[in-house]
Amino acid sequence: MEPPTVRIMTFNIRHALGLDGKVSLERVARIIEPAEIVFLSEVDRYWLRSGLMDQPAALQRLTGMPHAFFAAAVDLPGPSRQYGNLLLSRFPILRATAVPLPQAEGAEARVMIEAQIDVEGEVWFVFGVHLGLDREERRLQLETVRARAASVGDRRLLLGDFNAPPDAPEMEALASEGPMWVDALAGAPGTFPAWKPAVRIDHVLLSPGFAARLVRSGVEESDASDHRPAWVDLRLSRPPGPPAHPPAGVRP
Repeated sequence: MEPPTVRIMTFNIRHALGLDGKVSLERVARIIEPAEIVFLSEVDRYWLRSGLMDQPAALQRLTGMPHAFFAAAVDLPGPSRQYGNLLLSRFPILRATAVPLPQAEGAEARVMIEAQIDVEGEVWFVFGVHLGLDREERRLQLETVRARAASVGDRRLLLGDFNAPPDAPEMEALASEGPMWVDALAGAPGTFPAWKPAVRIDHVLLSPGFAARLVRSGVEESDASDHRPAWVDLRLSRPPGPPAHPPAGVRP
């Protein structure tokens, strides 16, 4: 019998604007619904271009995921308000915080979601990022990620839109103090642009000990955004049972 697994997914949804020019959260929800832990970037909240919807709340409702944390990278006055990253989970989020990342002068603000999730009695450390467009900016952002991740245990995941392929020079910032991460999508097809993927800039990285649990991984075809979603299945350490902590999700 195949061991029980948890599906982790990362997806830059471009505020749910599909290749057909239409905004459809229902389309995004159908893609991410099979996963148990999902990190999304470019999520709107009360933004004119996406119909002033609270996209985090709507996606939580559409997928039935009881736990969520939204981190706004941009927060403006007026009718167009927030834009950033969203973590959805079927497991309790014990703790979550938004960590500002270094940015170049005049560049778009970036934040990392740093969370602890109770997965069947184990605490998993999840880091979700949407990195900048400038190479030096990304290097500084990845150094921040490495420094924060170095202080937690071995059940670590780092996922998101890095705006850089696996062999980009700035990716070396993650390994400057030894091999902290394993590329769980090594050999997977490209994720961008969605209509004809030429490069994989969306990543799922695992701490070395955690990588032994990797069962399968892949990239899904999709017309829901200009990126394609990437996912991995990780083996649980024990059969599913009652959570070690009472459900108390962190909500938007």
